[in-house]
Amino acid sequence: MTDSIEIRPIRVGDAEEIFRLIVSCRAYLAEWLPWADYTRTVRDTEDYIRANEGKDVFSGREIFTVKYYGAIVGLIDLHGGDHLNRKAEIGYWLHEKFQGRGIMTAACKICLDYAFNQLDLNRIVIKCVKENLKSRNIPERLSFSYEGLERAGFFLQDNFRDLAVYSMLHKEWLKLYP
Repeated sequence: MTDSIEIRPIRVGDAEEIFRLIVSCRAYLAEWLPWADYTRTVRDTEDYIRANEGKDVFSGREIFTVKYYGAIVGLIDLHGGDHLNRKAEIGYWLHEKFQGRGIMTAACKICLDYAFNQLDLNRIVIKCVKENLKSRNIPERLSFSYEGLERAGFFLQDNFRDLAVYSMLHKEWLKLYP
């Protein structure tokens, strides 16, 4: 956590603020995330939060709000956890007007620290639509290794899109952030 940026577990009480955020940048989010067009009411957001309550990275999604000076500006999550192989993925989105300030990079660092040092994971993956350069900049800035493309790995706007795949290992994290 920094003075201006923090992540915390999502709560049903966050639904209205998150929904307003989605509405205010729906067109932008829909370019990269299929759920943006289907989130039409506060209830949709509440249902999403409730569906993930009590879940962790191994049983669903562990979702955190990304707060900037106390206001929610996006979400970050750990999902796809594999307990045996000690690995998971990070997903995120940030309102477009808050991009370019290092907010999501800082949120990812907090999430990575948690994943590696609290959950004892060995490998974290971030996947981004190949053309989403702003999203791809985050793992690149954090010194993730680029592993290549997952061809046609994501269905978006009636098309299959390639995903850029990045990974970070615990030992690499420790070298960068001892």
